[in-house]
Amino acid sequence: MVNIDGTFGFDFLLGSPNADLIRGFAGNDTIQGLGGNDLIFGDRENDLLAGNEGADTLAGGQGSDTIYGGQGDDVINGDRGQDLLIGGEGKDILTGGAGDDLFVIEKTAAASSLDQADLITDFGNGNDQIVLTDGMKFSDLDISVFDNQTVMTDKNTGKYLGIFAGIANLSQSNFISLFGGIDVGQILPISVKTNLGDRAIGLEVAQTPQEQEIGLMFRTELPEDRGMLFPIEPARNVRFWMRNVLIELDMIFLREGVVQAIIPNVPPCLT
Repeated sequence: MVNIDGTFGFDFLLGSPNADLIRGFAGNDTIQGLGGNDLIFGDRENDLLAGNEGADTLAGGQGSDTIYGGQGDDVINGDRGQDLLIGGEGKDILTGGAGDDLFVIEKTAAASSLDQADLITDFGNGNDQIVLTDGMKFSDLDISVFDNQTVMTDKNTGKYLGIFAGIANLSQSNFISLFGGIDVGQILPISVKTNLGDRAIGLEVAQTPQEQEIGLMFRTELPEDRGMLFPIEPARNVRFWMRNVLIELDMIFLREGVVQAIIPNVPPCLT
């Protein structure tokens, strides 16, 4: 196993094709595991962790972390903070920990049998919510309860979207539907203030039953499935997730709505 350690500042850490132990320590770190069964720890601050291939174990630690398991049967723990958890493919175990967490449910990652479905261990430990992607809405779900757990399936395919341990009921108020508010083909042009001049981006907006807005932001010259999910209510820390990223992208760092730095041609991640 290869040991890869970060510093007490911002780190971009890339694992090997084999099993790795990667620790970010302090700072807002971005860590990608690549192949092998990796152990990835963000530690402090707001980290972005991606396991990718293999059966990985990922833990965010302190801060509001974004954690993506990728392929394989992963174990994901947000720990403290308001975390965004995405299991990806495989039979994953997701634990939000303390804080108000978001659990992302992907239609494309649904399981054909119950014993292969993702397990969410502590939904409701805080004001947690479920984010539905791929155009799913609450009305597309079948929700059943047995053995002190709630099972969620896709009405259209019959596939299993997730098992929620210790939960006897889920209502529409527990869900955010990414494409639930408007036609996803409607693009609203806006501007972002940067230290390099104003730049136009594309923005799609959805409305939840709780009047909370979320959006899908992407570079207008890229296909729609390459982008970022982020809260557009005022926030100091913006969390996002990406998928199907097959080319190099520019990484942009913001502070209080102002772009502080741009790192061009970052290697593909979260694929």
